[in-house]
Amino acid sequence: MLVRAYAVLCIIGVVLLCDCSSSEEELPPLEDKKIEIELLVTAATDAIEKRGTEMFSELRSSGSEWYYGDTYVFVWGTSGMRVVYPPDTRGEGQDMSALEDVNGKPIGQLFIEMATTEPYEGWVSYVWPKPGTDAPVEKETYIMRAEHGDTTYLVGAGIYLDEYES
Repeated sequence: MLVRAYAVLCIIGVVLLCDCSSSEEELPPLEDKKIEIELLVTAATDAIEKRGTEMFSELRSSGSEWYYGDTYVFVWGTSGMRVVYPPDTRGEGQDMSALEDVNGKPIGQLFIEMATTEPYEGWVSYVWPKPGTDAPVEKETYIMRAEHGDTTYLVGAGIYLDEYES
Protein backbone atom coordinates (compact mmCIF):
# COMPACT_ATOMS: atom_id res chain seq x y z
CA MET A 1 0.00 0.00 0.00
CA LEU A 2 2.80 2.42 0.92
CA VAL A 3 4.63 1.62 -2.32
CA ARG A 4 1.48 2.34 -4.35
CA ALA A 5 0.95 5.66 -2.55
CA TYR A 6 4.60 6.63 -3.19
CA ALA A 7 4.27 5.71 -6.87
CA VAL A 8 1.10 7.80 -7.16
CA LEU A 9 2.84 10.82 -5.63
CA CYS A 10 5.79 10.44 -8.02
CA ILE A 11 3.50 10.23 -11.05
CA ILE A 12 1.49 13.26 -9.89
CA GLY A 13 4.75 15.20 -9.64
CA VAL A 14 5.77 14.24 -13.16
CA VAL A 15 2.33 15.14 -14.55
CA LEU A 16 2.42 18.52 -12.79
CA LEU A 17 5.92 19.26 -14.08
CA CYS A 18 4.92 18.39 -17.64
CA ASP A 19 1.73 20.43 -17.40
CA CYS A 20 3.40 23.70 -16.36
CA SER A 21 4.10 24.81 -19.91
CA SER A 22 0.56 24.40 -21.25
CA SER A 23 -2.01 27.16 -21.25
CA GLU A 24 -4.98 26.92 -18.87
CA GLU A 25 -7.46 26.93 -21.74
CA GLU A 26 -5.95 23.94 -23.51
CA LEU A 27 -7.09 20.46 -22.60
CA PRO A 28 -4.30 18.10 -21.64
CA PRO A 29 -3.52 15.39 -24.17
CA LEU A 30 -5.76 12.33 -23.81
CA GLU A 31 -3.01 10.20 -22.28
CA ASP A 32 -2.33 12.88 -19.64
CA LYS A 33 -6.04 13.05 -18.79
CA LYS A 34 -6.19 9.27 -18.51
CA ILE A 35 -3.22 9.33 -16.12
CA GLU A 36 -4.99 12.05 -14.12
CA ILE A 37 -8.12 9.86 -13.88
CA GLU A 38 -6.09 6.79 -12.87
CA LEU A 39 -4.33 8.79 -10.15
CA LEU A 40 -7.62 10.24 -8.94
CA VAL A 41 -9.24 6.80 -8.67
CA THR A 42 -6.12 5.33 -7.03
CA ALA A 43 -6.05 8.11 -4.43
CA ALA A 44 -9.79 7.73 -3.74
CA THR A 45 -9.37 3.95 -3.43
CA ASP A 46 -6.53 4.39 -0.95
CA ALA A 47 -8.59 6.88 1.07
CA ILE A 48 -11.63 4.57 1.14
CA GLU A 49 -9.45 1.65 2.22
CA LYS A 50 -8.13 3.75 5.12
CA ARG A 51 -11.27 5.67 6.14
CA GLY A 52 -14.19 3.66 4.80
CA THR A 53 -17.59 5.32 4.61
CA GLU A 54 -16.24 8.47 6.32
CA MET A 55 -14.70 9.29 2.95
CA PHE A 56 -18.01 9.33 1.06
CA SER A 57 -19.10 12.83 2.08
CA GLU A 58 -15.79 14.22 0.79
CA LEU A 59 -16.31 12.45 -2.54
CA ARG A 60 -19.68 14.21 -2.90
CA SER A 61 -18.26 17.69 -2.27
CA SER A 62 -18.41 19.80 -5.44
CA GLY A 63 -15.22 21.72 -6.10
CA SER A 64 -13.13 19.22 -4.17
CA GLU A 65 -10.21 17.19 -5.50
CA TRP A 66 -12.73 14.36 -6.01
CA TYR A 67 -15.45 16.30 -7.88
CA TYR A 68 -14.52 19.16 -10.20
CA GLY A 69 -15.92 20.24 -13.55
CA ASP A 70 -17.37 17.15 -15.19
CA THR A 71 -14.90 14.87 -13.38
CA TYR A 72 -16.05 13.00 -10.29
CA VAL A 73 -15.34 9.81 -8.40
CA PHE A 74 -18.23 7.39 -7.94
CA VAL A 75 -18.52 4.30 -5.73
CA TRP A 76 -20.61 1.16 -6.11
CA GLY A 77 -20.88 -1.99 -4.07
CA THR A 78 -19.76 -5.07 -6.00
CA SER A 79 -23.41 -6.12 -6.24
CA GLY A 80 -23.94 -3.05 -8.43
CA MET A 81 -25.56 -0.88 -5.75
CA ARG A 82 -24.65 2.77 -6.33
CA VAL A 83 -23.20 4.12 -3.08
CA VAL A 84 -21.72 7.50 -4.06
CA TYR A 85 -22.87 9.47 -7.12
CA PRO A 86 -21.82 13.13 -6.78
CA PRO A 87 -23.72 14.65 -9.74
CA ASP A 88 -27.07 13.52 -8.31
CA THR A 89 -27.12 11.95 -4.86
CA ARG A 90 -30.76 10.97 -5.44
CA GLY A 91 -29.31 8.23 -7.66
CA GLU A 92 -27.55 6.63 -4.72
CA GLY A 93 -29.02 3.37 -3.49
CA GLN A 94 -30.00 2.24 -7.00
CA ASP A 95 -28.98 -1.13 -8.42
CA MET A 96 -26.80 -0.37 -11.45
CA SER A 97 -25.81 -3.96 -12.24
CA ALA A 98 -28.06 -4.08 -15.33
CA LEU A 99 -26.86 -0.70 -16.67
CA GLU A 100 -26.28 -0.73 -20.43
CA ASP A 101 -24.90 1.86 -22.80
CA VAL A 102 -26.92 3.13 -25.78
CA ASN A 103 -25.71 0.15 -27.85
CA GLY A 104 -26.74 -2.43 -25.25
CA LYS A 105 -23.23 -3.00 -23.89
CA PRO A 106 -23.61 -4.27 -20.29
CA ILE A 107 -21.45 -1.65 -18.61
CA GLY A 108 -22.84 -2.32 -15.13
CA GLN A 109 -21.62 -5.90 -15.34
CA LEU A 110 -18.33 -4.82 -16.93
CA PHE A 111 -17.66 -2.38 -14.07
CA ILE A 112 -18.37 -5.13 -11.53
CA GLU A 113 -16.20 -7.67 -13.36
CA MET A 114 -13.34 -5.18 -13.58
CA ALA A 115 -13.38 -4.71 -9.80
CA THR A 116 -13.86 -8.37 -8.90
CA THR A 117 -11.38 -10.12 -11.21
CA GLU A 118 -7.61 -9.75 -11.33
CA PRO A 119 -5.93 -7.32 -11.70
CA TYR A 120 -8.94 -5.60 -10.00
CA GLU A 121 -8.59 -2.42 -12.06
CA GLY A 122 -8.76 -1.16 -15.62
CA TRP A 123 -10.56 0.86 -18.27
CA VAL A 124 -14.07 0.19 -19.61
CA SER A 125 -15.02 1.76 -22.97
CA TYR A 126 -18.63 2.49 -23.90
CA VAL A 127 -20.94 5.08 -25.45
CA TRP A 128 -22.84 7.48 -23.18
CA PRO A 129 -24.74 10.78 -23.55
CA LYS A 130 -22.85 13.79 -22.22
CA PRO A 131 -24.66 15.77 -19.53
CA GLY A 132 -26.77 18.49 -21.12
CA THR A 133 -27.03 16.69 -24.47
CA ASP A 134 -28.84 13.71 -25.91
CA ALA A 135 -25.99 12.84 -28.25
CA PRO A 136 -24.08 9.73 -27.16
CA VAL A 137 -20.29 9.93 -27.33
CA GLU A 138 -17.44 7.57 -26.58
CA LYS A 139 -16.53 7.45 -22.91
CA GLU A 140 -13.96 5.54 -20.90
CA THR A 141 -14.17 4.88 -17.18
CA TYR A 142 -11.34 3.69 -14.96
CA ILE A 143 -12.47 1.20 -12.32
CA MET A 144 -10.54 0.01 -9.28
CA ARG A 145 -11.38 -2.28 -6.37
CA ALA A 146 -11.37 -0.89 -2.81
CA GLU A 147 -11.74 -2.93 0.37
CA HIS A 148 -12.59 -1.65 3.81
CA GLY A 149 -13.33 -4.10 6.58
CA ASP A 150 -15.37 -6.87 5.00
CA THR A 151 -16.89 -4.61 2.34
CA THR A 152 -15.61 -4.47 -1.23
CA TYR A 153 -16.37 -1.48 -3.44
CA LEU A 154 -15.69 -0.49 -7.00
CA VAL A 155 -14.39 3.05 -7.40
CA GLY A 156 -14.41 4.83 -10.73
CA ALA A 157 -14.14 8.03 -12.74
CA GLY A 158 -14.51 8.60 -16.46
CA ILE A 159 -13.76 10.84 -19.39
CA TYR A 160 -15.66 11.74 -22.53
CA LEU A 161 -13.37 11.17 -25.50
CA ASP A 162 -15.01 13.70 -27.85
CA GLU A 163 -13.24 16.50 -25.98
CA TYR A 164 -9.92 15.06 -27.17
CA GLU A 165 -10.72 14.42 -30.84
CA SER A 166 -8.93 16.62 -33.34
